[in-house]
Amino acid sequence: MKKAFLLALIISLFCQVGYSQIANKSGVTVTWGLKIKKTRDVDNIIGSDDNGIYVLKHKKSDLIFEQYNINNLILAKTAIFPLRASDKKENIESIFFMDNEMFLFTSFIDKTTKKNTLLARKIDKSTLSPTSKPVTIGQIDFGESRWGNRGSFDYHISNDQSKLLIYYNLPYKKGEKEKMGYIVFNKNLEKLWEKEASLPYEDQQFKVENYKVDNNGNVYLLGVYFKDKRASKKLGEANYGYKIFTYFDFGEKTDEYDLNFGDKFITDMQFDINVKMDFVCAGFYSEKGSYGMKGTFYMSIDHKTKQIMNKSSKEFSFAEITQNMSAKEMKKAEKRKMKGKKVELDDYDIDDIIMRSDGGALIIAEQYRVDVTTTTTTNAQGFTTTTTHYTYNYNDILVVNISPSGEIDWVQKIVKRQRTTDDGGYFSSYAKIIKGNKIYFIFNDNIKNIINPAEKGVYAFNKSKRKSIASIVELSADGSQTKSALFSSKEAQMMIRPKISGIINDNEMVLFGFWGRGQQIAKLTFN
Repeated sequence: MKKAFLLALIISLFCQVGYSQIANKSGVTVTWGLKIKKTRDVDNIIGSDDNGIYVLKHKKSDLIFEQYNINNLILAKTAIFPLRASDKKENIESIFFMDNEMFLFTSFIDKTTKKNTLLARKIDKSTLSPTSKPVTIGQIDFGESRWGNRGSFDYHISNDQSKLLIYYNLPYKKGEKEKMGYIVFNKNLEKLWEKEASLPYEDQQFKVENYKVDNNGNVYLLGVYFKDKRASKKLGEANYGYKIFTYFDFGEKTDEYDLNFGDKFITDMQFDINVKMDFVCAGFYSEKGSYGMKGTFYMSIDHKTKQIMNKSSKEFSFAEITQNMSAKEMKKAEKRKMKGKKVELDDYDIDDIIMRSDGGALIIAEQYRVDVTTTTTTNAQGFTTTTTHYTYNYNDILVVNISPSGEIDWVQKIVKRQRTTDDGGYFSSYAKIIKGNKIYFIFNDNIKNIINPAEKGVYAFNKSKRKSIASIVELSADGSQTKSALFSSKEAQMMIRPKISGIINDNEMVLFGFWGRGQQIAKLTFN
């Protein structure tokens, strides 16, 4: 009866004071723009400046650029851009801000010349239109490649936004070494260097994990190599390893680095580059025979000597592994522990490694899993129907804090339960912003999770729009966290999409909300 009363009380508070006043309790002010009719979906928040917030949408084969006023969030401008290069249909590759300028990259396939061409356009932010004709900045000759492999493009911008890397896969024949190409530009899209390279592995023995360009135009590639002929991790066997390949001095000087952590079985790793151009590698490890997470590790490597400068690891305690578990999950974990079985974390993917100004770092990972359910039924007439459903699970956020000396200070889990079916996780996952020495995580949550769920040992899944609230968790430098409600989705008649967010400055960020046929942009101001 007491629990029912508390739930009724909090719902009553939402209805009486409104979401804007509740936002003040968290120290965050939520400002909504005008609600507009949803005629097309939002693809991305491209960026912002003093004049506005720039948004990308699409409708069939057209791109739609929108500019919202930075202060009142009213839609100020719209421009439609058809994806055509003369008589060729273009495919969007990326659109981004670099050094406060907006660039659009597209590509098109020419079956006659057998070439995949990458085009670049600078977009005038005052008109939302290209400033000139497209410029060819990359091209893949796919020739008689097998399986219709025509290559693909991707990009990375250096931390100081002065260098742009265009990375592309090159077609190759069966049994050949994997091939790739790099083109590095300055902020004015002037080419600095270009190189095509082969890795010492066949295509089925290597998997690219990440690639970066530093402020000096050097390129780094992180990948996994497999000892077997096919790229697959085998349970119980350390049949793979991590490597970093580097391309320095305008691509003339190449090198490779083996990444290992002694007898620990690395299950996931990512890297970044510090101001000295040394590698900072961090991730998770387990025991051989498991792909779970027994602990976390960190190491920094001198890019000149290849020596490990800092190295540390921390095995997760039982308390850290079971933090925020429901009563049912806890009972299962305790039972495994009593039987002497492994109790590890599962299904976490590293989203980000954040380099702090003091030399420390943060690892941020999210627990993510897709469950596939297939059912087959046969009716009286003998017709068989097969139906497949996909359930998307976006659960806890894991944060690991690493000190400037390379020691692992603390590990925290932020409880989050999101489970939806056949929607691609449209309203799931989280957005984040760093303000000073704090990180704020924003996500859709179930209203029941505000009423001391730890006391009940039950965390409710967020599956319903009308029971959803926008929650915010403040994570401090010492690992302490505070959770608050921003607003009720039902009361605001808007539910945020955390995957579509943008940072305006150190104190403000923007999100998009959707409800029925309407959509709205929201600005969060951190006081």
